[in-house]
Amino acid sequence: MLEEIVKYLNLSVAFLPGLIGIYAYRHFSKSIKLFFYYIILSLLTESGLWLLANYHLNNIWLINIFTIAEAVLITAFLIKTSDSRRLRYLLLGLLLTYMMTWIYSNFHLSNLFEFNSGDKFIKGTLMILGCGLTLLNYSSSYQKSLLKDSTFWILTGLLFYFGLTLVIFSTATWVFDDSTMGMQLTWVVHNIIAIITNIFFSIGFICSIPKKSLSY
Repeated sequence: MLEEIVKYLNLSVAFLPGLIGIYAYRHFSKSIKLFFYYIILSLLTESGLWLLANYHLNNIWLINIFTIAEAVLITAFLIKTSDSRRLRYLLLGLLLTYMMTWIYSNFHLSNLFEFNSGDKFIKGTLMILGCGLTLLNYSSSYQKSLLKDSTFWILTGLLFYFGLTLVIFSTATWVFDDSTMGMQLTWVVHNIIAIITNIFFSIGFICSIPKKSLSY
């Protein structure tokens, strides 16, 4: 019962940043627009996962494909956000490292239809490193209130998500079997984290909207 409630709540809240983003799109900077494209991809993927699950079809392949696409779009956002050439090269290096890891993990160690916890661990670690360094770089050069800044909320949301899901996904198949109640609990916790993350993203998009537009 709890699993179903959280699953549908997560699917509903996932549309929140997308809807806000559509309204606020004309106010977005180039970097925020890149992140908005990631949100759209996430929505399409979430819908696909839900549809496949309802028909009791394997949806792990979609998760694995989304994983690499997610890494590319988020890294593009981080590179566009950073004003440090050294950091941009580092972010690109992290992405290339993960892409090679993804190919090796999904086509040599296992396949696209299996959940690869090692792959998720490496991705989470690299994303935390990239997002953390970008947030530090961005915060040190930003003069206004960070709580009113779109990029700050988005970077914070990314760190929150990858930081917590790193532990969940990297240990999921080591601790639980797919048929156990524990594995189901893992996905419940993940969905709760995703709900909170999407709230962070929504706040970030709202911060891009001028106060005059919000007053109408």
